[in-house]
Amino acid sequence: YKMQEIASATEALISHGKLTIYPNPGHDVINVILTDDAFLPVRYRITDMQGHTHEAGVQTQRDIKLDAGFLPSGKYHVVIMDKSGRRWTGKWVKD
Repeated sequence: YKMQEIASATEALISHGKLTIYPNPGHDVINVILTDDAFLPVRYRITDMQGHTHEAGVQTQRDIKLDAGFLPSGKYHVVIMDKSGRRWTGKWVKD
């Protein structure tokens, strides 16, 4: 009898896929392209590497433009969650 490997539940929740984010690094705007299987509308969150949320909201389109002009220079996580609970994540750098 062989024990099957079980993927961690948190890993399954967190990563449904990678986001396409450009320009990266960027300055004033974060452009995000959602995959075709994302159910709209989606919720988004921009957090810094310490986990502090800088902006959150709802988007109703696949091609998302987020204002990043107010963010200090640094590295950020962009997290998108659709209404079925799936998540996509990406990293973005503000120069």
